[in-house]
Amino acid sequence: MNVTKEVRHNAEVVLKGTLPKETVKQFYEKAVDAAVKEVSMSGFRKGHAPKDLVIKEVGVGFLWKDAAERALREEVDDLLKQEKLVPIVPLALSLKGAEPDLDVDFEIVVVTPPVCESFDYKTVAQKALAALPTEDVTKETAEAKRAFRTQVRAIAKMSKPEEVKEGDSQENEDKADVALSDDEAKLVGFENGEAAEFFIHGEAEKAVHDRGNQKKRSAVAEALIAGAVCQIPNVLVEEESRSLLETFKRDVAGQNLQWNEYLKRVGKTEEQVREDLRPSATKRITLDLVFGNIIREEKLELTEEDKKKEEEFAHKIVSQGVPHDRAHSYARESFMREKVWEVVGVKSEPAVS
Repeated sequence: MNVTKEVRHNAEVVLKGTLPKETVKQFYEKAVDAAVKEVSMSGFRKGHAPKDLVIKEVGVGFLWKDAAERALREEVDDLLKQEKLVPIVPLALSLKGAEPDLDVDFEIVVVTPPVCESFDYKTVAQKALAALPTEDVTKETAEAKRAFRTQVRAIAKMSKPEEVKEGDSQENEDKADVALSDDEAKLVGFENGEAAEFFIHGEAEKAVHDRGNQKKRSAVAEALIAGAVCQIPNVLVEEESRSLLETFKRDVAGQNLQWNEYLKRVGKTEEQVREDLRPSATKRITLDLVFGNIIREEKLELTEEDKKKEEEFAHKIVSQGVPHDRAHSYARESFMREKVWEVVGVKSEPAVS
């Protein structure tokens, strides 16, 4: 049996061929026997009507098509092995024509696992990092310290509600460059102003470092996604879109807003919102695939020390009510992703004081 293969976008492969009539004939009697068991005819108990009457009732054309479908299902496993295809969803089988006593053309649509072509991810990441503007860490740290001082003073004021007055928020912002006094520090649990300033400085450095690291990772992620050539089945994009939609719904609910009310405000249907999330869903899947390729190409594995930390992290997640298997899976994935970030030059390192 000659079969042609067409590779389509979105990880679809189409197999087209022709079932010889001799092959279909081998399954014709099985099709007739199945019809006899299913057809109900007046004057006969179900399953006991004569074959000739059943054939006349359902038609030779219907039976020939049924026989062709049976023949194709018998052949499909060998076809998939021959073409080295592994479907991830049920096959879409269709017949063309199926006229009695003639060959039958068929088409099989196979949705295969998602794949991404290999590319020079290290160079792509380096270029993305080099394109980022230089950050003034000293200036950003000073601004972060201002913000922290303003927050600490607001908390200090709240500890004495009887002294809170209109205009305090502006006053706190105006004093953002002024170090906390001993009295202000003690109101929020510090021994003195020096201890509070030490804490604020450390938190500011950490915030600036984390923000900078996140900017780097975002830039590299976008570059990796843009540089990847992937084949992703629509079914996976749909599934990820639905997952993002459910997360988005929870976020909306967290703002004390009914979902239907939100849809009215934005003037969209739920389907339109989900469609808007498709690009993000595609990006997430693509990045996961790229990371998977990097893990395989770099032969990344967790060290014994990593495994100990992973175990501790997983236990913390379990203690928060997450199922054991899911917690361990998430912990391992998180640690492996850190390995990948290190490979592409965005290792998570502690801020240096």
